[in-house]
Amino acid sequence: MLLETSTRTATVRSVDVSGGGIAVRSDMALQVNERAELYFELPIGYAVEARVEVVRRQGDLLVLRFVELAREAEIAVRAFCRISGMQSAVSGAAVTERGSSL
Repeated sequence: MLLETSTRTATVRSVDVSGGGIAVRSDMALQVNERAELYFELPIGYAVEARVEVVRRQGDLLVLRFVELAREAEIAVRAFCRISGMQSAVSGAAVTERGSSL
């Protein structure tokens, strides 16, 4: 993932993603309300380019809101979140079923 401002570019690591934004770990000293460009690829193979705004900063954690995101990218992000949530629920249910049968 790349996070870019007019003066800086840095590689960041994602922590969480939703249809409205993303949380990342970064050494960049961005401030709340500051805007940047974010480039990343979803595990489903879709490349996302978004304009983001910092809504919260805590240590190296940046919570970013998507302020400009192509409609297709928004659909891809939401689909990825839905698929990931279903896989987590199915994995959790399988573990519970196995655990309860012992």
